[in-house]
Amino acid sequence: MKFKSVLFAGVPRILQKHYTVLTEHMDPDHGLLPHLASAGVVTARQVEDINAEPTSSKKNERIITCLRRKGHQEYDRFLQSLDKTGQTHVARCLREG
Repeated sequence: MKFKSVLFAGVPRILQKHYTVLTEHMDPDHGLLPHLASAGVVTARQVEDINAEPTSSKKNERIITCLRRKGHQEYDRFLQSLDKTGQTHVARCLREG
């Protein structure tokens, strides 16, 4: 249950704390965006906007911006999407708070 309490208390805090890890190590170009869209974390329009960014780090900044406006369920689906796209190292970092 500790994991859920962390989610309720501070998704934006966790995203800010790990901002550098997210922008530098998350890979938005190899399956993550379709997973996020199918999980309802981002909309089709947001996917278009994210894909319009010229670099992976800029795409990741857009993803983070979207996540800051979401609730704990979407954040949990984001973590699951990271796992499903082979980015468990990033998900693990976020789960540790």
